[in-house]
Amino acid sequence: MRKIIFKNFQSPGDIMMLQLAVRELHRNYPNQFITDIVSPYPEITYGNFLLTRLIVNGMKDEDAEIIDVGYVEELIRSKISGSHFSDGFIADINNKLNLNIVKENMYPPLYLKDHEKDVKETKIVYNLPERFWIFNAGIKNDIPLKSWVVDYWKEFIQLFNKKSNIFLVQVGSHNHIHPNFNNDVISLVGKTENLREFIRVCYAAEGSIGPISMHMHLMASFKKPCIVIAGGRELSTWEQYPIHQFLHTVGTLDCCKLYGCHKSQRSECVNIDKSTNYPKCMSMIDHYQVWKAFRMYEKNGSKI
Repeated sequence: MRKIIFKNFQSPGDIMMLQLAVRELHRNYPNQFITDIVSPYPEITYGNFLLTRLIVNGMKDEDAEIIDVGYVEELIRSKISGSHFSDGFIADINNKLNLNIVKENMYPPLYLKDHEKDVKETKIVYNLPERFWIFNAGIKNDIPLKSWVVDYWKEFIQLFNKKSNIFLVQVGSHNHIHPNFNNDVISLVGKTENLREFIRVCYAAEGSIGPISMHMHLMASFKKPCIVIAGGRELSTWEQYPIHQFLHTVGTLDCCKLYGCHKSQRSECVNIDKSTNYPKCMSMIDHYQVWKAFRMYEKNGSKI
């Protein structure tokens, strides 16, 4: 069997999608490949029975090939083709290995241990309430344009706390900039630095709210509700899962008329809203739209 080490050093969500592609590779070509994934986030692939360690103590299996994989070409094509993020790595692997992998499932896999699925224990460990949603209002230095207006977050939290019997739990890395909402939310910021901890908390949550980020891929994997505040950076066809509420503004502004701008830094944005000092595409999505999206989900046949 051919031994392949797939290499990618992008974000955790990207590695989840690479893991999906490897799953589809083995489904399409059973017993033909021995595979491994090398990335900055081995926590994502922990427990994956489809993978075999082909690099041990820094030494590569002499028969293994290392292949750098990505999705940029498919992302560019998606502006016209409408392909999804889950097609990205598959297209690159097909091209580089001369294969014809056909995707059967767009939801990224995760392989949890029994204790990670123990929701009751997770709530005890992190002192969490019986019912909660997570949210991430953090600002990442590499892509600050993903961030939603902080004042909108505050208005949403006030509305949520007034009209819902569910708690909001703020999450995120200590490396990012996080607004302080005082006692209006439960904060786990900086307390789930290990990705397995974050994955475990997401598994215990009823849903999540935030920008295009890892949380949405985790919720897709767990088949849970998710509200994505996307703005005009990326196409919904590329990022959205059918079970999620994807709030975007592509097509409403000249700067994202046909597809997302994919800008990252504030200096690159050509349409800053003077009233909020945020990109116009994000300012157009107000707190009530997010609340309405939350209310659209049902629990046991009735509104949450």
